[in-house]
Amino acid sequence: MNRRNMLLVAVIMILCTTYIFGFEYYDRMPDRLQQLSKQINVPELKVIEVGVELSGIHYGEKLDLQTLVVKENEVLEALAHEVSCSKLCQAFHYNPSETSIEETTNQIKVSAVNKEDETPYKLTIKNQKDKNDNTYYDLRLTSMDNLEQLDMRRGRAKDLFKNWGAKPKESIYFKAELIEAVSNEKHLTLVETILNNLKGKMINMYQDDRDSHTVAYYGYTKEVPEYIEGADGNKTNIQISFIYNEITDKTECIIAFPFYNAPF
Repeated sequence: MNRRNMLLVAVIMILCTTYIFGFEYYDRMPDRLQQLSKQINVPELKVIEVGVELSGIHYGEKLDLQTLVVKENEVLEALAHEVSCSKLCQAFHYNPSETSIEETTNQIKVSAVNKEDETPYKLTIKNQKDKNDNTYYDLRLTSMDNLEQLDMRRGRAKDLFKNWGAKPKESIYFKAELIEAVSNEKHLTLVETILNNLKGKMINMYQDDRDSHTVAYYGYTKEVPEYIEGADGNKTNIQISFIYNEITDKTECIIAFPFYNAPF
């Protein structure tokens, strides 16, 4: 084999290797929720629900109803894929979603809800008809135990938000249960364990004046890139709250990144 042919073979091998590894990298599924689930794992806590909310705004975006419906369909198609699907998968997958359209003089809104899936979701895309013509995107995903599928849908949805020019703000939460009321000392022990697992630190806490069984602790970890910076300069991206229900005699624990608004 002469030198020219040897160089040609080498170039082809490099291109093939780049192609294979490039697609392998592109096809890699995000597993952020699965990672967080392992990091917050505490034997006393039984996680019963995991949720993700993505919200974004495209400022100055004027859209008609047809374009909004197209964007809605893009989400439905993206979320219909199975975990085993490649990101390049073009196969049709059934998605049992209920859709609705609302149109007024001030806004156009399309919505889609899927309640029949292992990871139910609710999508809202709203174009506000004012002098700015802003479009608001909101997607809520939940799951009881299929974090792999939830991770996949989260990744696909974030890609769509970015394609639409609406960089998403993200909120993640884990709902867990504790049998019976739990003392503040026990609260603190659980919080310290979770923060240690996340390599985080305590920032402050909130105690409900009217209900001693409702308390929230706030912390910060570099394990989560998103954070809120307060007026005092402290960064916060973890909320661990406890709410006791006298009727069920159970304490609900919510671990959120960065916040879970209700009831605090």
